[in-house]
Amino acid sequence: GINVIGINSNNTEPPAEVKSHAGEKHLTFTILKDDGNKIADRLGATRTPEAYVLDAGGKLVYHGRIDNSQNTANITSNDLREALDELLGGKSVTKTGGAAFGCTIKRVS
Repeated sequence: GINVIGINSNNTEPPAEVKSHAGEKHLTFTILKDDGNKIADRLGATRTPEAYVLDAGGKLVYHGRIDNSQNTANITSNDLREALDELLGGKSVTKTGGAAFGCTIKRVS
């Protein structure tokens, strides 16, 4: 199986706002608040959303965008899904993540 954890690194979004947004979007996975941008800094995250996939051994096997369009009607490549399918199928992840797009992470000064 897969464990999904969302990490919100935006300094400008308080935990209550993050929780409210998750409810509105019907997100059922755990979302953690990255106080001080420690996780974002360690991973080199710059955008939201930006996906990271670690294998069972903790090795980074995918980093990049979720898909190829901000408009769901224009999506032609589900990059993250394809990487997860490979991983769950016991294969090496060959899908490389394209550059993540979206808002920049609002970091602590």
